[in-house]
Amino acid sequence: MIKYLQLEKTFNAGIMQSELALLDASAWMQHYNKTMYEGAWTVLPLRSINGSLDNVISIHQAASTDYIYSDTALLQQCKYLQSVINYFECEKTAVRLMKLAPGATIKPHSDQELSFEEGEARFHIPVKTNQDVIFLLENERVIMQEGECWYLNLSLKHSVRNESAFERVHLVIDVRVNDWVRQLFDKEAVLLKHQDEINKDASEMSDQWKIIAELRRQQTETALQLAAKMEKDLVAANQEVYFKKALEFIHSIGIETRFTPLQEHCFLPGLFVENGRILVDREQLQNPGDILHEAAHIALMPAGDRAAINGSEIGNSENAAAEEMAAIAWTYAACVHLEIPPYFVFHSEGYKGGGEQIADNFREGRYFGVPILQWFGMTGTGDHDIVFPQMIKWKK
Repeated sequence: MIKYLQLEKTFNAGIMQSELALLDASAWMQHYNKTMYEGAWTVLPLRSINGSLDNVISIHQAASTDYIYSDTALLQQCKYLQSVINYFECEKTAVRLMKLAPGATIKPHSDQELSFEEGEARFHIPVKTNQDVIFLLENERVIMQEGECWYLNLSLKHSVRNESAFERVHLVIDVRVNDWVRQLFDKEAVLLKHQDEINKDASEMSDQWKIIAELRRQQTETALQLAAKMEKDLVAANQEVYFKKALEFIHSIGIETRFTPLQEHCFLPGLFVENGRILVDREQLQNPGDILHEAAHIALMPAGDRAAINGSEIGNSENAAAEEMAAIAWTYAACVHLEIPPYFVFHSEGYKGGGEQIADNFREGRYFGVPILQWFGMTGTGDHDIVFPQMIKWKK
């Protein structure tokens, strides 16, 4: 059984937000099942039974063979949303914009027969969201960024909490599974999460790390070379796992990210810092681990300046060298904290070709940049209970 699947395909959240702003604010209707949520959960139908603007119900396949779905007048106003929906080369049933107000909660529940295996799939595309929206699928948090596209098996128990001060809006598309959908899922298999494989994969990865640790303890040149090769192979095979882990951590310390196409050249391909937020272009992103290093530069800024920092300013101050050393130390500490191999960040293509050497030096305790973190009060000195690579706090 497929639990969830993130597609490689992304959409332009900025354009979707622009079209959302043009829609009639008075057309939003409360979700029909009022026992299932607290606060405001409202819906705009873009495709419904007979194209009605008054019908926000999604009827599952087993009961919907006699119903005809068509576009509503609202969708006809939104050219880009039409193109997003038309990307799915299959029969679409209900298509809705669904808004969860600040502080609102959708209670734990299951949508029966709403799964790929039972012939009906629901895709979520976040139009407006943030790191304080908590979506749980069988108690596992699923972090969905603006513009991403996710299949979620909602026949499993799930819930949502909007703990932010901002509304959360998703484009929700219900489709009937056909050969195109099956081929799409096969193509995206690299990001597929099968419930019965998750524990197996984690166990196998744990065993490999035990072997690597034992090789490092031997301290012979041959053993260390083999350990390094095994670690690099693990990093290459688990890029998405580590990237998601890094994203969750970045959000947990209050740094925002947004997935969006980037037009301009970026120093780190696919990443740009704008007003204290990390913009990510998955099409251009070459080294996912770079996102932790960008987060380090934001975290090391004074709190009052953090929201104004932009990518063009990083590395151009009079203290750029010291800031870079501190950012490298911060990034290594984050890897240790997250149990992410440092080669994920310190790769051969970064740090003027010296990334792997930095990782090896830090692993052997040959640090630099740490006194700056100590001066900022982010880690302790030798007589403190918490010393590097452990951190007292993650932001200056």
